[in-house]
Amino acid sequence: MGRLGPVVAGLAVVVLFAVGCGRSEAESSDATAGAPAPDGSSVVTGTVVDSAGDPASDVLITPISVGDPPNPVPEKAVLTGADGTYEWTGLAEGDYEISGSREGSSTNVVQVRVGSEPATADLELSD
Repeated sequence: MGRLGPVVAGLAVVVLFAVGCGRSEAESSDATAGAPAPDGSSVVTGTVVDSAGDPASDVLITPISVGDPPNPVPEKAVLTGADGTYEWTGLAEGDYEISGSREGSSTNVVQVRVGSEPATADLELSD
């Protein structure tokens, strides 16, 4: 029985350490629960129309960071839907030029500031 004393004491220390570590993680999670969203969670939305004012579908939307230093832009394709609307998510806060293109056509360029609120960039497709 004398040999088990140090083993039991050692196990008790390990268990208490593990419980303490688990509590620290939970407190850390709770502390960040109400924090602002990290960079990369901002949104740009808009509508693309053709020269007649009709919704333009299948337009590839391209954001270009114009900040100093420029922000990285996620590598993904965002196309307008049948109603001409799009939503680009995952941009870091900052300044961007938003444009669009479709085979044989391109849009005007709109500069927007992306932040905690969604930014809007409506575009017109030219032939």
